[in-house]
Order: sequence, then structure tokens, then C-alpha cells
Amino acid sequence: MVQDQQHYYYAMGKRKTSVAQVRLYTDTGINQVNGRPLEEVFPWDSWQQLIRQPFRRDERARPVPDRRQDTRRRSC
Repeated sequence: MVQDQQHYYYAMGKRKTSVAQVRLYTDTGINQVNGRPLEEVFPWDSWQQLIRQPFRRDERARPVPDRRQDTRRRSC
């Protein structure tokens, strides 16, 4: 995924002859698919939950330590 100067992440995926492209904007909370609201494209709540699940923050998640600043020696 590559962040562009327009404050979004862009990714592309291919499978056989199909191509999927996505832009994840960092400044809005609006969910759209092909310019239409997510609720219009996927009217079932269960589908909407599956789509939004990777973007939710988990309260149990711990911050990942930055390895570049970790100066402790580790024994193997």
C-alpha cells in the first residue's frame, strides 16, 4: 500500500482477469464503494460489519515497539 500526497492509501489486487482498486482516505469517516454509500451497496448489517472489521481498533491491542529505537541486547 502506498500513501499518496492526497492523504490516502492506494492498493490494487488482481485475480485471474479481475482487478480491484481501493483508496483509503485518512481524513474522512465516510465509507463508499464505487462512489455510493456502503449501506446502499451492502444492505445487510452482517456484511457491513465484516467490511468494517479490519478498520476497528481493538482495546486489547498493545502498541508495537519500534525496533529501530530499541537498543537493548538480546541473547539468542
